[in-house]
Amino acid sequence: MRKITKRRYGHRYNVWFFLLFLSCASAKTSLPETPLRGENFPGLRVSFSSIGAWDINNVNFELRVEVKNTRSQEAQAEVVDWRLMLNGREVTEGADFFAEGWRKIQPNKTATFPAQIELDVENLVPQDLSRKGKGIFSEYQAQFSLEVILRYNSGGSVTLRAQTETVFPRMREPELSIASIAISRAELINTHVKVKVRLVNPNPFPIELTSLRYELYGGGLFWADGIENLTLFAPAQKAGEAEIALVTNFINMPRSFLDDIIAMKQVRYRFNGEASMSTKLAFLPSLKMRFNQSGNSRVIE
Repeated sequence: MRKITKRRYGHRYNVWFFLLFLSCASAKTSLPETPLRGENFPGLRVSFSSIGAWDINNVNFELRVEVKNTRSQEAQAEVVDWRLMLNGREVTEGADFFAEGWRKIQPNKTATFPAQIELDVENLVPQDLSRKGKGIFSEYQAQFSLEVILRYNSGGSVTLRAQTETVFPRMREPELSIASIAISRAELINTHVKVKVRLVNPNPFPIELTSLRYELYGGGLFWADGIENLTLFAPAQKAGEAEIALVTNFINMPRSFLDDIIAMKQVRYRFNGEASMSTKLAFLPSLKMRFNQSGNSRVIE
């Protein structure tokens, strides 16, 4: 039996996005069961009501569970088992299911209650789980199966099973690096540096970098840090570039350090910090990404 965490729903997530009322989300019987004797049969319906994301790798599903009691006696319903499939493969670790505990259902009434799945995509899903034949719009197909048991006050019980499915987009982390460094020795002590930042967007939708908190090291030595509000637009499946102007002080460095860097026309750099981005998607409208990039950059005087 899969782990089921009971949760009161007084606390709500702030992120309920990307409403997916799809035709494929209608409930349907998934597993064979022994029919009950008698005229009335309780029913179960489960559907995805919304999907949201905290970041690229953490996805949250909100589910709507409807249990119908068609008998003339009160019953209690409880979720006893569940299963999540992604693109035809069962998720056995990294997914947590949250549901309410016992729910009373009056005779000939339907009870509706919420449930949630929290999914860690980064640690769960192999790279080859992207659906084929979708071009650049790779996505995941989620199939959810639920098992609920109804226990009647007069004795006896029945197990219900239902299934629903939906799709959600696959997000890939952008890559931030330095394309070039332009150095100007216009002042005696301070050195003006223009850093061209490059943002590579592997996603099938555009993203825009809006702010940057950074530290820059060159040749193994600290150069500068700061916070920049900028506009760096990267189209879908493409890259964008923007310049950051900064002032650094080489006064405590060897006198030949700057000359050597300019003479070699390149420098080994380390660029780290945090970037804030906008995606314009309801699923994940904004994104914060930590970066720590090292590489060689050409130097222009």
